[in-house]
Amino acid sequence: MEEKDLPTRVIPPYLRRLGGLKVTKKVTFLHGADLHLGSRLKSVGEKSRDLQKWINEGVFIAFERMVSAAIECEVNFMVLCGDIYDQTERSAKSKRFFIKQMERLEEKSIPVYVIYGNHDHMDNKQEFFKYPDNVFIFSSDQAEVFEVTGDKGETIARILGQSYKNSSETRKMHKSYKPLDHDVVNIGLLHTGLQLNNKYVPCSAEELKDMDNIDYWALGHNHQPKIINEDYPVIAFSGIPQGRSMGEMGLGGCLLVTIEPQKTAEVKFIPTSSVIWLDLKVFVKENDSNQEDLISSMVKRGEKFLNEAENENLVMRDIGSGIKGDLGIKGYVVRWHISGRGEIHNSLKEDNEIRTVLVERMQEEFKSREPFFWTEDIRLDTISPLVNTEEISEEDVVMKTLQQIHEEFQRDPEIREEIMANKKLAKKWSPQENSEGIKDEVFLLNDDLYKSMVEKAFYLVAERILEGRGEK
Repeated sequence: MEEKDLPTRVIPPYLRRLGGLKVTKKVTFLHGADLHLGSRLKSVGEKSRDLQKWINEGVFIAFERMVSAAIECEVNFMVLCGDIYDQTERSAKSKRFFIKQMERLEEKSIPVYVIYGNHDHMDNKQEFFKYPDNVFIFSSDQAEVFEVTGDKGETIARILGQSYKNSSETRKMHKSYKPLDHDVVNIGLLHTGLQLNNKYVPCSAEELKDMDNIDYWALGHNHQPKIINEDYPVIAFSGIPQGRSMGEMGLGGCLLVTIEPQKTAEVKFIPTSSVIWLDLKVFVKENDSNQEDLISSMVKRGEKFLNEAENENLVMRDIGSGIKGDLGIKGYVVRWHISGRGEIHNSLKEDNEIRTVLVERMQEEFKSREPFFWTEDIRLDTISPLVNTEEISEEDVVMKTLQQIHEEFQRDPEIREEIMANKKLAKKWSPQENSEGIKDEVFLLNDDLYKSMVEKAFYLVAERILEGRGEK
């Protein structure tokens, strides 16, 4: 079945029904991953000092919200699928915070089952802090099985998993996940890129589907929440609870999973982000000719977004699943994407300081807003008014050929694959599915960005040709 994304923007609570599970007792659990405790949100400049609480504490706030959700939803247990910590050497602050949250769950008799991933791999290190008795860590030496018991001591679920031993893990761990039987729900934990040819537990969705008696695959590593398979067995990434940079845009959270006998399973997205990384697009008009015209368009776009987002934010505050406390968004870190064809193109292209000026103006325009709305960056991708594809003459062989090449690059998947395979270019981008741990100088190449790059290249070449002809 085709992959379907869970929501990644500010949206109402998300519910999806999944079928095919053969269980005899109702089970409810929370599926989380990629907490990256100890990491911070990327700095948003010296002028954002008043925002530092949310920047520095964002990942901790998100996990605290996740634990609150588990308690309020009265789950049977929680599973955490790798990268609990951002580094192998866990900071004392991160460990103390994690233990405090585990103690909250212990008070409610909620066990937690944990595998470590590539960021917090075990590497034969001893835990310095002692975890509460409700925390169960899977070994890195071999796959293990933990049984979850109900109020009467009966087994209600089995959790299968294995932690990373090193920062890369080429063992096909899932092959060792073999439940004793299928009398109760069996859940497999895996920290994987879900790709056959990589260093993070190489496997495919088809391989996981072929494993006997696993009802739900709880995955970590990819930072976007996604249901990979809706049918039996359910395969899902919970995503990162709190994005930390523009490479992790959108709303983060965890998954609340309910499985009942003779019913379809329910997977509900629980938002936990307090800060949203956002990409806003503004299209210049043909008659936009100066900086003030552009700023006016940007302010209107920002106000429109905030008005729409506030309605969705109110829905999140009363999420409908009985979760108490403030789940609302505290602010947005914004990257503007300015595109379109107009007179302002030349002045934007020739002014080396225009981006800095625009960033400062937008920060000033929205400085008093709550939730905060902080401009981090502005990307300028406008097009020269010289280039009008509708007016390219059939007799203009050069421009017509350029246009045909442009269209071929846009529609032919083999060309994109060839570009992606180029070793020099591959150092500069990464596919969306492989975004975890991506370096700042490497950008994510998804379909929209690829098309935008091809479009920009076409107009840049066309502009140079027309300028060379003296058509100014």
